Amino acid sequence: MIQNLSNNWKIEKLDDVILDIIDYRGKTPKKLGGTWSESGIIALSAMNVKQGQLVNLEKAKFVSEDLYRKWMKSEIAKGDILMTSEAPLGETYLVPDDRKICLSQRLFCIRANSSIILPQFLFYFFNTPMSRGQIDLRATGTTVLGIRQPDLREVPIIVPPLPTQRKIAAILSAYDDLIDNNTRRIKILEDMTQTLYREWFVHFRFPGHENVPMVESALGPIPQGWKIFKYADIVDLSRKGINPSKFPYEIFAHFSIPAFDGGCMPILETGNSIRSSKYLIAEECILVSKLNPRIPRVWFPFLETEHRAVTSTEFLALNPKPPVDCVFLYNLCRSPEFSAELAVRALGTSGSHQRVKPDDFFNMLVLIPTKFLLNSFCDKVRHMLNISNTLRLKNKNLRQTRDLLLPKLISGEIDVSELDLDE
Repeated sequence: MIQNLSNNWKIEKLDDVILDIIDYRGKTPKKLGGTWSESGIIALSAMNVKQGQLVNLEKAKFVSEDLYRKWMKSEIAKGDILMTSEAPLGETYLVPDDRKICLSQRLFCIRANSSIILPQFLFYFFNTPMSRGQIDLRATGTTVLGIRQPDLREVPIIVPPLPTQRKIAAILSAYDDLIDNNTRRIKILEDMTQTLYREWFVHFRFPGHENVPMVESALGPIPQGWKIFKYADIVDLSRKGINPSKFPYEIFAHFSIPAFDGGCMPILETGNSIRSSKYLIAEECILVSKLNPRIPRVWFPFLETEHRAVTSTEFLALNPKPPVDCVFLYNLCRSPEFSAELAVRALGTSGSHQRVKPDDFFNMLVLIPTKFLLNSFCDKVRHMLNISNTLRLKNKNLRQTRDLLLPKLISGEIDVSELDLDE
């Protein structure tokens, strides 16, 4: 797997550097006769682990304390590594604390022997191309690749001395800490803009509201001077299609649902890797997912790229009409009221395949304030949204740098043995 390792570095089987593997690949707590709960202890499956993070938590199930005690014979602890066993294979998450987690389908929980290998180092090792290649090599299956626990235990692991492991983990975690900090700042900024939007345009506590009388309307009492429109009156739908596969060597900025879920930054892909037709999008637009609207996905595209931007046809690409602009439209579409109304109009045979028809969206009613309030709101929040997008771009660059360093550090190509982290 790796040649020319330093003299004091070793290659061991995973089985020799861990204490245990908790295996719930094909199992579900419901087999004990229990039922899912609306709240309680979260039950994670493979769909919840992606790119080192927990995702799709709005789809997660919960179990009662009683069912948790019956099911989890060994509790998950801080430093354990969750790994998906299939669909997808090899995604990992490092458990940061001793929270209670119930394991469900297609998940391993790997517990490192910290006297041999640090949990954080093992987590980073699992995210290297060399590790993923070794796991794929032992996978089986025709339509879905999966790995059995005995085969996982045979995966070779690079094991440097513990001080070197600690240095490598510290370098890589510094990048992750910056990414986490930026992510928290993004959430704070966007929560602030949404709070202001709701204060002014949902609760009608805008500046000077005391002097504006309320009048009856089709939507109930509204401030005088505000108007009710259909969405067809305030937005156009971008429908300019393109088949990227006809431009196989061109690089596109692909705004897809997985890219949204992975951090709201487009994925740069060549045309030959994008298999279906897309919509071309322009600078001034808002993307709203019509797929499963109970899970809000609203995107203000950040088009700081020389590449043509395309979006999945699962998004409605909305171009605002004056006096509405993208800043107001973005916050309007992020409001819980909008999401709830969109979800009511979703059609489908199951909760995972519901969609909103564009015509149903266009016929929804929307309340638009005065032009003065629109401009005042946008002046206050535009800067915050610009900062959010700048932080997302920084996170993208941090991830790229971390991912470039990762295999070089883990393999010893970059020597950190003499590095003084205190300095």
